[in-house]
Amino acid sequence: MPADLELDDLAGTGAARHPQRIAVEIGELKITYAAFAADVARMSAVLAAGGLKPGNRFGIASDDPYLSWLATLAGFRIGAVSVAVADITPAEIADRLTLAVIATSHTGLPERIGAASRRVTIDFAAMQAARERDVPARSPAAASQAGRILLSSGTTGRPKAVLLDATRLVATVATNQSRYSIDAQSRLFSLLGPNTGAGFRSVPLTWWQGGTVILRSGRSIRATAVAARTANRILLSPASLASLLSGLAADATPVPNLTVFVGGGRLSPNVRKDAEARLSTDLRIIYGASEIGGMCQCPAAALDDEPGLVGVPRPGVTIEIVDDDGRLLPRGTVGIVRIRADTMVNSYLDDPAATAAAFRDGWFYSGDVGKLMADGALVVSGRSNDVLNLGGVKLSPEDIEIQLAGMTGLADVCVVSLPDAAGSEVLTVAAVTAPGTAWRDLKDAIVAALHRHREVAVYRVDHIPRNAMGKIPRDAFRQRLMEAVAAEQPPTSS
Repeated sequence: MPADLELDDLAGTGAARHPQRIAVEIGELKITYAAFAADVARMSAVLAAGGLKPGNRFGIASDDPYLSWLATLAGFRIGAVSVAVADITPAEIADRLTLAVIATSHTGLPERIGAASRRVTIDFAAMQAARERDVPARSPAAASQAGRILLSSGTTGRPKAVLLDATRLVATVATNQSRYSIDAQSRLFSLLGPNTGAGFRSVPLTWWQGGTVILRSGRSIRATAVAARTANRILLSPASLASLLSGLAADATPVPNLTVFVGGGRLSPNVRKDAEARLSTDLRIIYGASEIGGMCQCPAAALDDEPGLVGVPRPGVTIEIVDDDGRLLPRGTVGIVRIRADTMVNSYLDDPAATAAAFRDGWFYSGDVGKLMADGALVVSGRSNDVLNLGGVKLSPEDIEIQLAGMTGLADVCVVSLPDAAGSEVLTVAAVTAPGTAWRDLKDAIVAALHRHREVAVYRVDHIPRNAMGKIPRDAFRQRLMEAVAAEQPPTSS
């Protein structure tokens, strides 16, 4: 890729090189690079007029993906550091980040989120009203202060903030070119939004290469499926892939020259085979972390031989498997995954306790459990904090979820353990029924599928919460389910 990637003028550079090429597609709307650059300039004027200055941290709260990306690129132009916030963002996280401004396109963001921050409305009316003289001039000094804060998934605790400064951000974006084969002909549709590491890094790269980014035109599954079939690169989680497939016609056939990258969790065999039959024959598993970026990749077909396989680390990444005391384990032995990489951060933002737990002696301890194959490929078996301990028998909840996925009548599932009356942990399944499914039949089928386990509790819920990467915040959901069961009323709302 060009060596002079400039985050503060991504859209402007694209407009100078190929003004009439399409930068963004949203349904039937096609936005050229020239129009895109003008929109970014207007958005930077809105934010600057709202008090955003170089070096400031600011939050972006918008359900509109185009406005969200405009605010992100406008922040780069100003020299500010952005972070995506939403109504589910813990207030203490927003407060700890000391956000000078929250740029929002809706009024639904609770006041507790960034209570001390100045709120700036970002919408098309504000952009139209922006004055050209308010557009901030580009400045190398300001550009060096730009960055992005990513919040870790927080599935087993409160989210942690990862700061990518301008230098590290450019480096991690650059590693994605070969990883996703992005070029000027790329049509990227990412269902991993800008609040995820993979989703955030891949989109700026596509614009820098002169490609087209396809954004969702709404929340309907059907609209998402239609958009997906116009892309040649799709980036999404296993949960998003399953949802997308539900919007495709039953007789849909694979899209030629489409590569689908799946990351953020285990891909079930049933979902993979369905995707290969109706979406793309080229499915790839990707593995990465907000703290590092992309690390591994492999063909999804390899999962037939080794479930949990994510591939060989890319150049610049070293992965080891160690025991609880940090001693190196031989290949083929399951243990704790630790990583060292050229794009790795070395701390969490303003969180010394979390930093001490995850970053030690130059290594990042990801919280994953896995093993290395003879060829150096990594196999991830789950999260260390997710392992269920049922009377001394340790189980991976993801393995059980994969076993149940694709079961007729099962729309979604989460596996945890809950204490019984005697205080012993019992394997517990929370299930979402598909439309038209009889609950009793589905419950009996789940119990039958798990007949090898001594005791299984099954509860019906109408929603399994998932974060931006499609991961379940398992600890929080377990607590909520336990409270609901104790009240004899399993949760039926999100």
